[in-house]
Amino acid sequence: TIFKFQGPLPPILPHEVHFGKGTIDLGGLEVKQVSISNTTAKRVWRTYEGGRDSMGFSIFEPINLPPNFFKLGFYAQPNNQKLFGSILVARSVNLSNLLPPEDYLEVGNTASLNIKQDGPAYVWQPVCHNGYQAVGMFVTTSPEKPLPLTQQYTSCVRSEFTEASEADGLLWGINGVSVFKL
Repeated sequence: TIFKFQGPLPPILPHEVHFGKGTIDLGGLEVKQVSISNTTAKRVWRTYEGGRDSMGFSIFEPINLPPNFFKLGFYAQPNNQKLFGSILVARSVNLSNLLPPEDYLEVGNTASLNIKQDGPAYVWQPVCHNGYQAVGMFVTTSPEKPLPLTQQYTSCVRSEFTEASEADGLLWGINGVSVFKL
């Protein structure tokens, strides 16, 4: 069976300058998908055991973001595959849809785990202003809290642009500690 359209397809007009640029305006908050590669992410931490094929996993910080875009979190993947994936970055069109965190709260670390790792990792939850939500975590290799009130680390998003998400599947686990992908 051959599929045929009932009529001609509408042309894509050249004056529509935002078409196909990879940025979506959600109503004052623009988001863009950035592919993860050696030029767009730097490894922050890795473990060498646990997870798929007992090869561990790595956490990457997005770098070299498009102009005026901010990271919303970090990227993680198993070590048994080539670096591949994407993250969302965001920028505010009206300057009030993204704010830097007020503070950070340590929600976990790997210091007490007896595993092969690049030193301990510390996971920080951004503490956002009222009416804003964190949509990702911040990861360091130091127990020192990241500096609040700067967007160089991660941003908080106005709550109306967020919704609850659920874990998609296990990314890594060892000794009772689990990391899930979203």
